[in-house]
Amino acid sequence: MLGVFFAYTILTSDYMPLAFVIALLATVVGMQIVTDPKVRFHRNLLWIAPAAWLLFYAVDMVEFQALVRSLRRLATGKDLKWQKWVRVGVLDNACLGNQNVLPAFD
Repeated sequence: MLGVFFAYTILTSDYMPLAFVIALLATVVGMQIVTDPKVRFHRNLLWIAPAAWLLFYAVDMVEFQALVRSLRRLATGKDLKWQKWVRVGVLDNACLGNQNVLPAFD
């Protein structure tokens, strides 16, 4: 649908729907920043709110790609293999026992 939207916008030279989407998403992001409990901390993000629509579309493309790949795997009968990550923070030595997880800097 996103491709159809952009194709319509470019082929008809009607940029008003795109401007409306940009304004709507900028307003949503701006309202989220303004209503956040830490307004002073996030206030510097207000100037990039109009460009947030690019980020939304990038995330949508990644999600769509993941959906297509998973549906293709389901259709062909391939199994999904999940990666296992061991997340270790700097202060998480207690979970690992006596293992030294910090690299030695020489």
